[in-house]
Amino acid sequence: MDVQKATHEIRLQQWIGIIKECRDSGKTVKNWCEENGISEKSYFYWQRRAREAACQELTAYQEQRVTKTEPNDTNIPVFTECRIPEDHHAGGAAITIHLSGAVVEIHHGAEASIVESILHALRASC
Repeated sequence: MDVQKATHEIRLQQWIGIIKECRDSGKTVKNWCEENGISEKSYFYWQRRAREAACQELTAYQEQRVTKTEPNDTNIPVFTECRIPEDHHAGGAAITIHLSGAVVEIHHGAEASIVESILHALRASC
């Protein structure tokens, strides 16, 4: 790994830590940034870069998986059926993904196979 790539990875991990700390605080981004001497512009830049890196990582992982298991034609839409278990209880989503105008909510207790199917379907959107 070259120095520039290693430096980028270290910065990315620092940014992810800052974003997590802000989210875990329960405060608004504006208030948290003011209290911690961070400009909102920097915070949102770091957030965007972290999301881009996560999307690239997901795409690379899915491409690696697809090439091992099935032919890859990214021009074909991918649909999957998601079954909600009968014992599912109402409540807020554990994860909400906003991507290209689509919103995906994954609730607590979702089976790993369902989450994997959803991520597989989103792969083409990144």
